Amino acid sequence: TARLCVAAPSRQELEITGGVETRPQSFVFDRVYWSHDERHPLFATQATLYEELGKSMISNALSGFNNCIFAYGQTGSGKTYSVLGQDTPEGRGL
Repeated sequence: TARLCVAAPSRQELEITGGVETRPQSFVFDRVYWSHDERHPLFATQATLYEELGKSMISNALSGFNNCIFAYGQTGSGKTYSVLGQDTPEGRGL
């Protein structure tokens, strides 16, 4: 049976369990976007990404500044989806 080994206990923390280490390992970032389970209180939608990143990036680009998003994660974890989204108006990515 599959078991979830990554958790997002806060908007800045990622916790990995069940690895070689017997205790959970915690990592702190500027922001963690959790999209594994829609019922999770910190679930991040496309709208969340747009509100927190997209608006300011558009404003900066229109003001002549370069922008960059660095999306890091396991293959198949949703990095491309986060940026490109779905092929529907409500599912558009950044």
